[in-house]
Amino acid sequence: MKKNSKGANHAAPQDLSPWSKNHGRELCEKEHNLKLIKAEELSQASTYGKDFLEKIKDLARYGNIDSVALIGTYPRDLPISPHHFRVYFYTNDNEYCIVAKFVGYAIKGSIDDPNHDAYKESYLGCTVKTRKNRPGETWHRGNDLPDGKYCTQTWNDILNGILRYEIKTLQI
Repeated sequence: MKKNSKGANHAAPQDLSPWSKNHGRELCEKEHNLKLIKAEELSQASTYGKDFLEKIKDLARYGNIDSVALIGTYPRDLPISPHHFRVYFYTNDNEYCIVAKFVGYAIKGSIDDPNHDAYKESYLGCTVKTRKNRPGETWHRGNDLPDGKYCTQTWNDILNGILRYEIKTLQI
């Protein structure tokens, strides 16, 4: 007599050979046209990467950003760009993308200094799109969140924008 397994494993396929372990990673790289990297690679990419990593580490519990976000450089067919980073992270309903772009020279002094050349030519921004379509729609709704020069004020505006987007209206 053949013994059947119980629960969800009974219906689950046992051979997933067409799907590699990195299948989801490959799909994400193709969809977003970027090369995914680990947080450690981001910190080694440039001074900008190290500063940006310090900011996004605050988004993750215990500072383990690799467990909650996808970090990438753009475009994917070039070597790691030390000047253009994207971070994707997800909530139950939304996908957020934070973009940081820098000029091609090292940071000397504070990036928050408005007279600093890196400040003048930098960019930090965020977009959000829904992960679920509404009934009858075939697209994902989305919005731009705050953006501006790469500085602490813009970063705080983005974090506040994300919080405003996620807070639900009380039904009382």
